[in-house]
Order: sequence, then structure tokens, then C-alpha cells
Amino acid sequence: MFIIAKGECAVSVVDEKKNKKKIKTLRPGDYFGEIALMYGCKRTADVTSNKYSTLAMLNRANYRELLFEFPQMIGELKK
Repeated sequence: MFIIAKGECAVSVVDEKKNKKKIKTLRPGDYFGEIALMYGCKRTADVTSNKYSTLAMLNRANYRELLFEFPQMIGELKK
């Protein structure tokens, strides 16, 4: 999972006709990659930086450690 600290990123998906379509712009404070992190599935979208960006990353090992230490967070994170 990535959290945007600075910069701007574009979220795009591939439609049923195999065309790449921009659906959203993410800015500082926004995040992406949470679905793949929490459920262990493939990515559901592509995210590309529009300009220089600074991101924080939470990897699967740290995510599991966080949930082990704070199991009450599971429900909140899945919301």
C-alpha cells in the first residue's frame, strides 16, 4: 500500500474494450494498493505519478505485524 506525501498520481483502469481510461487523480493524503495488500489479490488499477512524488509504503510483512500488534484495527482498515 502506498500513501502520497507529496505530488500527484493518476489512477487508470482498462475497460472491456482494452482501452486505458483515467478515472481519478490522487493527491497528498490519498492512498492506493490497499485492496491487493489486504486481500492478497491482483491489482485492480494502474497508478502513475504525474509529477515528482514522495510516497510512503506499507509492505505485506509490516501490515501483518501491525495487525498482530493491533488486531482491533482489522475492521477499521477493511471499511
